[in-house]
Amino acid sequence: MTQNLTKTLGLQCLCALTLLAGASTAANAGTVSLDMNSGGWVSNYDATSLDPRNHYGQMPSIETSGAAFEAANPGWRTLGYNDSAWSAYSGGWVPGDGSRSPMYLRKSFTIGTPTAGSFYLEVDDDSQVWINNVLVPALDDHSNSYNGGHSADISSFLQAGNNVIAIKADNTPGGGYYIGFSGSVSFSERQNNVPEPVSLALVGLGLVAAGVAKRKQRG
Repeated sequence: MTQNLTKTLGLQCLCALTLLAGASTAANAGTVSLDMNSGGWVSNYDATSLDPRNHYGQMPSIETSGAAFEAANPGWRTLGYNDSAWSAYSGGWVPGDGSRSPMYLRKSFTIGTPTAGSFYLEVDDDSQVWINNVLVPALDDHSNSYNGGHSADISSFLQAGNNVIAIKADNTPGGGYYIGFSGSVSFSERQNNVPEPVSLALVGLGLVAAGVAKRKQRG
């Protein structure tokens, strides 16, 4: 009888430990939208001290246009940059003054362990994208003309915790202007669940039963 009880309690103990192990490694999945109308995007457009509509001259490529803004705003691509003076982005392009008109956008977000990420960007004319201050080569376009959209797998640029995606978009002199983008980030996050009192009690009983069995064997 005692031996059967010991076996039963031992099995219950094992089951409880298995449940506890499973509970401690439960994972939640999440997604962050990077679509242009998803919210959280801010732009230097309409922020008085950051207005990009200045005459920079007809620069040869996006790397040099906007130099005045970037000189006055070092670190705009990084997490630590203060963009509180920037305006909420509501879509559309910044009207230029006939010369190049760089536009700057940022979005900060927090995730667990990144599992996937993608981004699509279409700009008339040129664009560059950084994630956590690292340039994404597939989204680097300084062709000086409109040549369609660009897609990229951005998962390798992401990190658990805080992230920032920063865009520089440029319009060449004359013609129309357009910007559109979309994307998403997927992540997983492990949760440590608190063990239930019943499970803890079963573990305790199992340990007691094991002790009783050992004493009987010695006797």
